[in-house]
Amino acid sequence: QPRRRVHTRDHRKRAGQRILGTLAGSLVASGLLWIRMPLPLLDVLIAASVFGFAYNQKQRYGLAVFFITLMLVFLTETTAPVTMEFTVTRLLCSLAGGGLALIGALLFWPSWERQRFPFAMAAAIRANQVYLEAVTGCIFAGTAFVSSAVQTKRAAENANSNASASLQRMLGEPAN
Repeated sequence: QPRRRVHTRDHRKRAGQRILGTLAGSLVASGLLWIRMPLPLLDVLIAASVFGFAYNQKQRYGLAVFFITLMLVFLTETTAPVTMEFTVTRLLCSLAGGGLALIGALLFWPSWERQRFPFAMAAAIRANQVYLEAVTGCIFAGTAFVSSAVQTKRAAENANSNASASLQRMLGEPAN
């Protein structure tokens, strides 16, 4: 199965989920750690957090980030007591990282599919024209399809597929 191309909208959505999941996980875990827990209980909470992350990773990314953040804070608590300074620093770093991710998505993926679609459609029309000329040339010459005609067919199919995918992405843009 071909890999799905990740779009700007997906980057922004995941960055938002990452920020919210990390903040919520940090707050909940830090709140729980004000209650001093024995090491075996922390181990159970770490295992539950790993399970929660693995279970939610594909379908609910924000919840998966929440669980992985719980796990990291609990792991930190097993080595040394977590202080308010650690909690605040982690929250600020998470906010800064999430902000950088959103800014990066805007800077590096600013192009909308609406701008790309006309070029993909024009390429498909040109490729189909070349294919039609190759087919009619073979028909009028009374010959079987030669390898060059088969290659133009493949090029036209690829161009049609690209144009169709571009149209689907364009229809999925927020403006639509």
